[in-house]
Amino acid sequence: VDSAGNAYITGATSSIDFPTKNALQLAPGGNSDAFVTKMNAAGSALVFSTYLGGSFDDFGQSVALDSARRVYVTGKTLSANFPTKNALQPTLNGSANAFVTKISAAGTALVYSTYLGGSQVDGGNTIAVDSAFNAIVTGVTTSPDFPTKNAINPSFGGSTDAFVSKINPA
Repeated sequence: VDSAGNAYITGATSSIDFPTKNALQLAPGGNSDAFVTKMNAAGSALVFSTYLGGSFDDFGQSVALDSARRVYVTGKTLSANFPTKNALQPTLNGSANAFVTKISAAGTALVYSTYLGGSQVDGGNTIAVDSAFNAIVTGVTTSPDFPTKNAINPSFGGSTDAFVSKINPA
C-alpha cells in the first residue's frame, strides 16, 4: 500500500480474461502468467493491471514500492521469453529462474526486468527496496552456480539454499 492508500498486488493467473488496464502486456503469454495490479485507495477501480510473463509458467510472489511509487516485483519464471529490459541476466538458465522487474510509477513501462538464477531451479520469494532504490530479493535456489558477488557464503551448501541479492537501481 502506498502513502495515498493505493494497493499493489502480484500473483499468478491462468485466466485469459484477467482484468487489465493501462497494461504493459494485454494478453497472457502462457498457461500461467504473473500479474501486477494497482487498485485505487477505495478498492473500487483499477489504476493499472497487467499480465507479466512469457510462453510458459510465471508466478509473481512479492511486490514493493520505492518512494517514487515505482513498482518492484519478484517471482519465478519458466519462460525463456519472459519480458526483459536492461537485464543483468538476459536469458533463462536452467528450467526456472527468479525474475526481478521494476515498473514505472504509471505502470506503463518496464524500467528493468531480469532473470536471476543458475542452471537449476530458482525463485524469488520476497522483495524490498532501500532508500537508494536498490532492490533486495530473497528466495531459494537449487543451483550450485547461482550468481554471487561479495557473498557472505559463496558456496552452495546443499540441495536447496536461500539467497539474498541486492540489485542496483540501473
